[in-house]
Amino acid sequence: MTLAAAFLCLSLTQVAVDQKSVDDAIARGLTYLKTAESHGHYQIAHCDELLLYTFVVAGVPRTDERFQKLLQRVLSEEPTHTYRVSLQAMLLEELDRAKYQDRIALCAQFLVDNQCQNGQWSYGEPTKLGKDDSVASIGRKSEPRDIGSGPGKPQVLRRIPIRAQRTGPAEGDNSYSQYAALGLRACADAGI
Repeated sequence: MTLAAAFLCLSLTQVAVDQKSVDDAIARGLTYLKTAESHGHYQIAHCDELLLYTFVVAGVPRTDERFQKLLQRVLSEEPTHTYRVSLQAMLLEELDRAKYQDRIALCAQFLVDNQCQNGQWSYGEPTKLGKDDSVASIGRKSEPRDIGSGPGKPQVLRRIPIRAQRTGPAEGDNSYSQYAALGLRACADAGI
């Protein structure tokens, strides 16, 4: 058998992965994330939004101590950086889009104000909008589920319009733009 044929045979071999193995791996990952530091990098102090979004999608109870600590820190800081703001909009929309609608509107304002002149996004600069995250809603039970699927999301009872207050830089990059698009989708789903 030639070397190429051997590699072809090896590449066609599939390793069976059962659901229990997948679930166990997810559980181990969550156990780690519940105790891991929320490190950022030289421009971003932490990545709390990414950890929280993971917790929401994985069904970590909202009463979890680590969940609450991260959520309070996210809600107490001014939105900065396109990655973090986009993730914040996504996690708050998943968590309770009616309760956090005003905070999601602040995320939308940031994203609209930081769109580059060529249509992309870059790092972003802070923006201002009234911030009241106490809009009433009916909550839902925490459980793992597909993103954006199924019943259980609170109905949006009001729409909040957002208008650009400034023009962003000349150009950005595709990575920031992808996150901004996902964040804006979450904002739209929340009635912004």
